[in-house]
Amino acid sequence: RFLLPFLPGKNWVITPRARYSYNFHNGHQKILVQPDLSWYLLIDRQPVLNLSFRYGVYFPLNFGQTLVYEHGPYLMFMYHLNETIKLELSGEYAFTAWSTSADSLAEGGDYLLNTQSFNLTLGLLFKL
Repeated sequence: RFLLPFLPGKNWVITPRARYSYNFHNGHQKILVQPDLSWYLLIDRQPVLNLSFRYGVYFPLNFGQTLVYEHGPYLMFMYHLNETIKLELSGEYAFTAWSTSADSLAEGGDYLLNTQSFNLTLGLLFKL
């Protein structure tokens, strides 16, 4: 994490994120690159609420016919009720490229379908 004191409010943090994912069901491997820009409201050095913006890009390593499998923005609002309980509201607009699988290609099939979806999530988090 890197503090960005030059932004208004001085409680801005940028976090570079990268994740490798392996799907045990079909053997698909992908890498997610997702930088995160967050703002925190702190009272007595404790977070009360935070707002985060991310843009995720999924790169397929061993499947698909496109360089990018999925990408899109993600916005999250979290309210810290106390040190243990947090409420979260988030939304994501995802662009996904579905393409022919290796099995389908072997049987002569070929397709590319670009889809868009909006996901809204309400969460209750407990810190143990």
